[in-house]
Amino acid sequence: MMNYRLSWLLILLVLSLHLGAQSISIPPDTLAQTKTPKKVFSPHPQRAALYALIPGGGQVYNRRYWKLPIVYGALGGLYYYASFNQSEYRRFKTAYQKELLGEEHEFSSLNLPASVLLNIRNEYRKTMEEGYIFMSLAYLLSIAEAYVDAHLRNFDINEDLSGHFRPTWIVSQQAIAPGIGFSIQLRTDQKSVIPISLP
Repeated sequence: MMNYRLSWLLILLVLSLHLGAQSISIPPDTLAQTKTPKKVFSPHPQRAALYALIPGGGQVYNRRYWKLPIVYGALGGLYYYASFNQSEYRRFKTAYQKELLGEEHEFSSLNLPASVLLNIRNEYRKTMEEGYIFMSLAYLLSIAEAYVDAHLRNFDINEDLSGHFRPTWIVSQQAIAPGIGFSIQLRTDQKSVIPISLP
């Protein structure tokens, strides 16, 4: 019985190897295949600003994924800073109010007068407000960065920036005189050149 199963297993193995060795030939395509040029991504600045209303969304839209940790790190760090100072502010605010009423509070063992508790409370309140202001500024900065990055994505960074000293006519109110000027050529596209002469 064992030899019978073993022989069937050997036959199936040989047949599977034989079938796997067969190849199917596909005739080549008769039409010439042309490669379509890859479309270059060109972001719209207004869309980038709209996506940036979600923190980091503008950076994702502009495909600048490496900026996400910077945005979230700045916003998260400032949020932690503000919330820590807010919790400390609340602790000292409660202690100050209980000190004025003559009740026990968590800092009673330190024998701090009400004026010291008030100063510490005000200091934490100031740093809490600064944290929220800086977090708002970091949020607005991330929106502005996404908008500017989308604008600069289409900026021509051609290395053909040239300036030349050449003879020019210096025009003043009294007379026209020859002189030496500095000429800068700006290219608006590949064919047109705008000369600017500075006397």
